[in-house]
Amino acid sequence: MAAAQGEANVNPALPTGTNGDVSSRAATAAAVAWQPPATAETHADLVTPDISPVVREIIAMPGWAAGNSMGILFGHVAGDGSRWVESARENNGIMTPQLVIQPGVVSCDATSGISPVTDRTNSGEEDVTTGAIDLGSSDLELMTEANEQVVSIVFDNIDIDAGATVTEAMVVFDIDEVRPGQSDAEVTISIFGEASVTPARPGQTAYNLTSRSPTAANVMWQPESSTNTHEILTTPNLADIVTEIVAMDGWAAGNSVNIMFGHTSGAGTRWVESSRTASGGTDYEGVTLPALTYTSTAGCGGTCATVDGMSSVTGRGDDSEEKVSSGNIDLTSSDLELVHEGSVSTDNEQVRDACHCDELHSLA
Repeated sequence: MAAAQGEANVNPALPTGTNGDVSSRAATAAAVAWQPPATAETHADLVTPDISPVVREIIAMPGWAAGNSMGILFGHVAGDGSRWVESARENNGIMTPQLVIQPGVVSCDATSGISPVTDRTNSGEEDVTTGAIDLGSSDLELMTEANEQVVSIVFDNIDIDAGATVTEAMVVFDIDEVRPGQSDAEVTISIFGEASVTPARPGQTAYNLTSRSPTAANVMWQPESSTNTHEILTTPNLADIVTEIVAMDGWAAGNSVNIMFGHTSGAGTRWVESSRTASGGTDYEGVTLPALTYTSTAGCGGTCATVDGMSSVTGRGDDSEEKVSSGNIDLTSSDLELVHEGSVSTDNEQVRDACHCDELHSLA
């Protein structure tokens, strides 16, 4: 039996010939036990168990960044067996040893939620020409009523942890009116957020909406034509906007998010309900719309569960073996013994192996 650990370092150095070089390196607290299967033929694949706890610990360390290297360590736990593996060899077009990051292996705690408006007081409209505010309207015009306008909707009780990565966020509307020539005309809308972790609901003071600080992130939206009332109209993914807000100082799960809409170009308008319980026949039956739906990930340094990549050794210089009894280092060997070299009954020279993986671009 072997144990796989990592070097607790976000910038591990390549192995050196210094006596005790491998065992002197700080190891991760996370470790994964491995009982490798018997090897029956040369150049067949030998794969470790899931070592994502080791990887998660390293990428959560201060200073980790995409593109850093990672050191994986293997040590003896019990048993007389050994497994001989190549130290650097191309196998079926892949240089091995190789660290593979698969979707879901470096996993995070995923949270999905929906925040519906409470009533018409969650939203407001501002006439861009005069600054006049319209509160309590039964519908919202995206983006022209008498004049161009800005629309604000405050969504409460957002269950996203501070600093989490938002992977998906969308505002879901219920279509209120269909007016041929306007509901099917093109319009481009700029969607952004209020750069505040405690946004107030729209107020009656002139220019109450446009006086608020916007997020740097924004998303352009060209909504599809509205053809039937009470069908669903959904924005594009607003994850970047929500991520920016939950990364601000003072954010806490349960806070509110203000999503704002402004006119960019086009003569079209979309009429949507300001507060209405969605009817049957939609995926949002029983939900008061508009609503903000979201999915976020947290708990592993901001790394999402959808990473997918691989990092191979570049040559024999990426790995080494250390004899535990003497600390002697063997560099550039053509193979690695997991985790005995020689006859354990007579030699008892246990070997600790280190593998240095470069440029893990799939982790951030």
